Amino acid sequence: MAGDPERFLERWQERVGPLLDEALEFLAGQEAPPFPDGVLGDWVDQLRTMPFGERHAGPLIALIDKDDPFLQEAGLRLAAPAAARIDGLGERLEIPLARLLEREAIDPWVLRAVVRLLGCFIGPEDPPLTAVYRELVRVLEEPAPEAGEVPPEQEAREGEGSEQEARPAIMRNMFINPRREAIELFEQIALQSLHPGERERALLPVLEERHGARGWRETVVCLLERMGIDPDDHFAILDG
Repeated sequence: MAGDPERFLERWQERVGPLLDEALEFLAGQEAPPFPDGVLGDWVDQLRTMPFGERHAGPLIALIDKDDPFLQEAGLRLAAPAAARIDGLGERLEIPLARLLEREAIDPWVLRAVVRLLGCFIGPEDPPLTAVYRELVRVLEEPAPEAGEVPPEQEAREGEGSEQEARPAIMRNMFINPRREAIELFEQIALQSLHPGERERALLPVLEERHGARGWRETVVCLLERMGIDPDDHFAILDG
């Protein structure tokens, strides 16, 4: 006899939960990738489908706070599906994310993961995460190394024969453009905002440069016109 599908899924998730606990505890206890990049990435893809809960917020933040970019990226990628299941996760991530972006050099793959995670928190009830956006804008205004490129300060240390261990970098045979993804995220936020708050004012300089405009409304109008959307209709919908 076929059982209740909802009850089956509930029991299945109860059995899977301890496996996710074990996996996150294991990863949060590492200081370097425990597996090669491809193996770790495939495992993270599996973990992303599992039922996250409140108890997982701590290990996710611990991963984001790691020094290793592979572990940082793993934490960021896992936090994205967790955002839909853990109440208040956005507020708890604001300081760790801002702290991550304050670091001397951000791996491009990590930066892309930050941008994609921020995309989970742009709803009307989500926290603005203004501190994170301020740091993200600062990072975007600086020349960024290409994916896998050795940061100039690290190259200088190596040329001087320093005994300091070289900073690890994520090197993959794939082109990414985290700056473009960040600007697209900023534009999504702009299209949802009738009046700019602190977050919107923080990202405005990037949008002004992108659209050759000055001021919030003029910049949004330029964005709308590029999209073929009537600005008056758009603002009327937001105002309604």
